[in-house]
Amino acid sequence: MRKQIVLWVARLLRVPIEGAGEALRVSGPVHHYCVGREFSKRLGPRCIVDGDHSGEHLRKIILDKLDRYARIRIDFSRCEGGVSAAFFDEAFGKLKDHGYRAYELFDRIEVVTTQPSDILLIADFIHPELQGWPSLRENTIRDLGDMLFESAWRKKY
Repeated sequence: MRKQIVLWVARLLRVPIEGAGEALRVSGPVHHYCVGREFSKRLGPRCIVDGDHSGEHLRKIILDKLDRYARIRIDFSRCEGGVSAAFFDEAFGKLKDHGYRAYELFDRIEVVTTQPSDILLIADFIHPELQGWPSLRENTIRDLGDMLFESAWRKKY
């Protein structure tokens, strides 16, 4: 599972690692959902009761998209301001409470953002066995570096 997380992060960050494109088990067209255009440019709190444009509301939209499409691309690039960890936890971390397994979410969801650290944060919330954000960040960055080195070495020799 850890290699799958690294390949998912590499694919989303467009890091040229051999095998990153092969990590997908689900094929088919990708449905694009632009959060900044179709949801809100400014993202809100964790829960609907706490205010508009919440992570809970986005999760409901993501669940609907997962029911209707094989793969979805969730684009945060047009959003203004930062996105809180609580928002991402509610929108992505709670997907597993609806019967989705981490490997299925990694295969079916792409995330576009201007902040690469957001992708690592989302991966941390999707995968329940991870020991937390610092652990994921350090391990993933180290693994990405190792894979980049190995990929470059193979091309050279």
